[in-house]
Amino acid sequence: MVDLCINMALSDFYSEHTNYQTRLQLHTRDAKSLLEANFAGLQTAAEDKFLAEFGGKVHVPVISFTARSSTLPYSQNRYFIRTIPDDVYQAQAQALAAICQEFNWSEAVILYEDTESGIQFLSHLNKAFQESDIEIAYMSAISVSSEDNRILKELKKLMAKQQRVFLEHMNPLLGLVTGYFFLMMSEGKNSNRSYDDMLHEILDQVFDIVVGDTTIWGPRADYVDFSLPYSEPGVVLVVKNKKPLDMWIFVKPLRWNLWLTIIIACIFMGIVLRILEHTVPNTNEESVRPHREYGGIDAIFDEIPYMKIFLKKYDS
Repeated sequence: MVDLCINMALSDFYSEHTNYQTRLQLHTRDAKSLLEANFAGLQTAAEDKFLAEFGGKVHVPVISFTARSSTLPYSQNRYFIRTIPDDVYQAQAQALAAICQEFNWSEAVILYEDTESGIQFLSHLNKAFQESDIEIAYMSAISVSSEDNRILKELKKLMAKQQRVFLEHMNPLLGLVTGYFFLMMSEGKNSNRSYDDMLHEILDQVFDIVVGDTTIWGPRADYVDFSLPYSEPGVVLVVKNKKPLDMWIFVKPLRWNLWLTIIIACIFMGIVLRILEHTVPNTNEESVRPHREYGGIDAIFDEIPYMKIFLKKYDS
């Protein structure tokens, strides 16, 4: 993209100045190094000054597409060329103020990048808003090194406010992350708001009952009654067991110390029963023996039909 833009600029220049005999020929190549990566993302005035001094010492023109500092005079930095004009922030601020005026937005929340360039833009925006009678309700600075939880925490503060207009001024990557989180939170808030509106229809006697996955929480319970869930919500995953079959899998539900306690208890109960069987005398032993003179038992049957056959044959 940079190579294309430079070639287009040269073509436009020489089409307007056909009398120039000396022609600039571009020879570009991809450096593929850390030096180029560092130069491509310049943001601070200190880095701008370093590049300007570096180009001046080696007498190599340095064209910066990100340098925004206007504190580097051209007379002292002839080899440092900024492609961004000095009044870019002023033009952006005036454009945003004009948009707010067109839509009759009297106040706005500003999200800006916590860098030197972001502070410069905020200064121009504040001036443009004052001239247009637009109030900055809240300003939120997001650092380029902020983690996701830090961004989410700051966005939650913004969602709690009543303003409807949010203006974001950041680099593309940080702006994309912030915008994504902001949209997700806005959709969640709008979803809750739609559920609240539906439940208020019960209070207004438009509906008698609502059946759905409505979250039970305190503010809603002040004006409607909730039934207890008849099933537990959630997601259940059934996956194939890739482990080999284990013949000792039945012991896994209990820990080893509990299994040891069960085994010891079974052995102890067996010993106790064995001791009790040998210590208690059998009082029916003499009556079971076949002594007719003492009126003993001749036979014992555990089935009534066999007993009837025996009595029919030997009963005298």
